[in-house]
Amino acid sequence: MDVPTLRGKIFSGAVVGLLRMGLAVPIYLVLTPIMLDTLGTERFGLWSLSTMVVSALNMMDFGLKSSLVYHVAQVRDDRDAVVRHFTATAIMYLAIGACVVGAMLLWHRALIENLLQVPTHLFEEAKFLLIVTIVAIGVRMMAIPYQGVLEGFQELSLSQSVFVVWLLVYSIAISITLTVRPDIYGLSSALLFSNLFILIGFYGVARSRLPFLRFTSRGMQTSGWGNLLKYGAGIQLATAAIALREPAYKIALARTYDLSTVASFEIAYRLCTQVASIIATPLLGVVGVTALLSQRQQDLMTILRPLFAYGVVVLPPAVLFAHTFTEPLFNLWLGQKGSDAAQLFPFLFLGFAIYYATEVLYKTIEGSGRSWYSGILQVSVLVLQVSLLASFTSLPWSVVGSILVGFGIFSLSNIIVFGRCYGSANLFPLVPLGCVGLLACAYTSVLPHLPTGSHMWAFGVYLGFHLAVLSYWKVITAQSVLGLVRQAGKTGVQSPVVSK
Repeated sequence: MDVPTLRGKIFSGAVVGLLRMGLAVPIYLVLTPIMLDTLGTERFGLWSLSTMVVSALNMMDFGLKSSLVYHVAQVRDDRDAVVRHFTATAIMYLAIGACVVGAMLLWHRALIENLLQVPTHLFEEAKFLLIVTIVAIGVRMMAIPYQGVLEGFQELSLSQSVFVVWLLVYSIAISITLTVRPDIYGLSSALLFSNLFILIGFYGVARSRLPFLRFTSRGMQTSGWGNLLKYGAGIQLATAAIALREPAYKIALARTYDLSTVASFEIAYRLCTQVASIIATPLLGVVGVTALLSQRQQDLMTILRPLFAYGVVVLPPAVLFAHTFTEPLFNLWLGQKGSDAAQLFPFLFLGFAIYYATEVLYKTIEGSGRSWYSGILQVSVLVLQVSLLASFTSLPWSVVGSILVGFGIFSLSNIIVFGRCYGSANLFPLVPLGCVGLLACAYTSVLPHLPTGSHMWAFGVYLGFHLAVLSYWKVITAQSVLGLVRQAGKTGVQSPVVSK
């Protein structure tokens, strides 16, 4: 696959992904205050534990999805190899799902009463929520092999399209539930239904785009699972660390404070992840592209440079927008109930921006086959963050401080390791990067001295200078953007990947 085609596929996938996340944020903004008012603070805190469970269950992934994308990208011209990898992955996910559901049925009481310390009068609701959430995730796991194969073939736009439709189905199901049965039981059932839709959606799209995809007895031979598990082991460590971060913070807050504090953290953290996911959408295909171009470093750098530049274009204004407007926007959104979340959000988002500033480097290292680097780095960052949080939980800024320090070390490590792996590569010139940083510092210094009514104008002026600097250094040009749009249009109307 040539570089223009790959660029077009990444861009079209990014467009659909941005549509998905562009829908997710307003849906979240609309549903959250309705659910908060309907359930009450205590039960909303209980409902937020379902997201904690979902994050924790990512530990059971064993890195299989990323491993499948990596291996399919490398053997995409060998149908038999693709089918074997697909079958082996599906079998392992089926086994994982069955084990997780069984474990929850056996140990849900200990989890609810001892670890989460849910009040006694909410036990039955917590039990139903956790068991249904586990079953829903088991269903979702069976869709991952189809998703992984599609993304291994760089069909990111199709993969993201399934999630766009799922998001609409989920929001409609939750809205109906809030009208018909506005409680934990109804919301849990809506969650299960929406995950069933994901399985059906990915199955239909994968079978349509890749008609040769099927289960084969050769993929059931355990001897062929070694490569998947070997690469996946490092990814598993990284995934587990990422998944544990949110529940670790929630458990620490629940044990030190109360469910209301957990609810405030849930709102700020969840919105951070949603916005950060929007920003990181164009980077979704980096692992597969790196695996595909592993022997073509010059072409790989040609793909990576605009992706890294994208982060420089978007992240500084996003951070400064959050710094400037979070408090009034949260006040309009949630009123006084959102005041604690409003204090957390700008600093949490700064931490996420520091993290995603080097996401291109991180995913490139991972896609080059160095999955153990991902695992070691993510575990080290998590241990550091949890240690800081545990040591200073009683202090007001312990959450923010631990997030910023951990993510700062994450990005610094990526810069160092990428330089050692691709020493001659230069993804971005330092002079315009320095200019962008100085401009952001100048805006931050001036903002406190301006009246609140002029903040919108001040941010507009900053944004204009930011884009002017990048345009002057030819980081972004109209011609390059139009070229990507044209190429994405071509790849979007291609015939199926393979013919029947």
